[in-house]
Amino acid sequence: MRKLFFFLLFVVTGIFPCHSKQAGNNLFDDSAMTKLITLMDSITARNAGYERVIAQLDTLSRENRMKVIVSLRGRNANDSVLRTMIDELLALEPYQIYFSRFRNVTPADFRLAFNTLPYVGLDSPGSIAETFYELIHHRNVFQEWYRTIRGKIDIQRCVTAAREWFPKGEYPLNKIYFIYDGNAGSFAEQGCAFFNLCSEVVSKMPREKRFKNMDEVNIGVLEGVIAHELNHVMAEPILFPAGRTFTSWEDRWKDRITRNIVSEGVAFRCNPITGFQKNLWEDRATIVSLLKELNGKLLSLDRHELQENDVREWYGKLSQEFAASLLKQYLQKTYPDSAVKTLAVQNSVFRPDLVHALGWWMVSRITENGVKKEKAIELLTNPASLYELYNKTLERGMDDVAVDARVVAMFSKH
Repeated sequence: MRKLFFFLLFVVTGIFPCHSKQAGNNLFDDSAMTKLITLMDSITARNAGYERVIAQLDTLSRENRMKVIVSLRGRNANDSVLRTMIDELLALEPYQIYFSRFRNVTPADFRLAFNTLPYVGLDSPGSIAETFYELIHHRNVFQEWYRTIRGKIDIQRCVTAAREWFPKGEYPLNKIYFIYDGNAGSFAEQGCAFFNLCSEVVSKMPREKRFKNMDEVNIGVLEGVIAHELNHVMAEPILFPAGRTFTSWEDRWKDRITRNIVSEGVAFRCNPITGFQKNLWEDRATIVSLLKELNGKLLSLDRHELQENDVREWYGKLSQEFAASLLKQYLQKTYPDSAVKTLAVQNSVFRPDLVHALGWWMVSRITENGVKKEKAIELLTNPASLYELYNKTLERGMDDVAVDARVVAMFSKH
């Protein structure tokens, strides 16, 4: 009976996988996406009159409001249908891989977020609750758009685009998963590519325009992101071969940082950045700050001046606090008469973290904006050449954006 129930539910909601060009492609798996949409529909259906309740919540004191929310959340948690749907969603392979990679959120966090819907999106790790709250209140628009967009995306075209940046040969792939999440962006993990419809589509729109004019989303841009993540998957055995050994933990970190810069730089050839993001990531002051950070850390590692925990903490902050500070500095300089705080929130997805931004900047110069594909291949097979090749591209007067000569010498030994 349970299988029959879910089959009928998929048919009624209209999101049972269609016979699109991807349907026969065993690489593509959007079960996490379709089951999430179905869950959103079921939560609203099993909370009849929720709009009236939401309006009443706004009239209550904070204490009473919280009491009502806890009661409503408990009712959803005890609903056997919703509980089963949530369990089956979180048991999917893409979520198992997701939870093994992202330790800041747990299945319990997701259950709490789902059970509080459709009433509120409380503060939560990775902003997952707020993200799902926004989705459930725009589910019809999103569902209609997704049904259309899924039939237009050509997975094989994405695979072909990713393969352009490698030597000829076979590059096995596992799965391409579609997800919707406010915590993670698109990423590659365990031989699989994850395409995040929230971070790549919804979060890149100003909040007041989200879920509006979604039919204007460029298919080529979405396919470029998928190709980017597929590039990471294909590059893994070349760029991160098994059996690498190091004489110290410092050498391991120097190698990791460098290979990750190369990895992102080559992958970005699949989806070159444009507009505001390009201006920000190629801003001279931004590049100077990133290179100062890189030079300083690599030299300190080489001199054995650091503790590994400190380096691990530093690396974790590169894509958060440090990148956010660079975004704010750029906005203050470029839009001095604007509300910087608001702009920072709207453009947070573009913050220039060291690995991605320097990867883009350095590899763009080395490959002459992608014209010399053989240079990208050279970097994949010999990432230690990154800093020397990059410095050779700099013209007179660009000393402020050069890699320190001592760092270049450090890697020329490899």
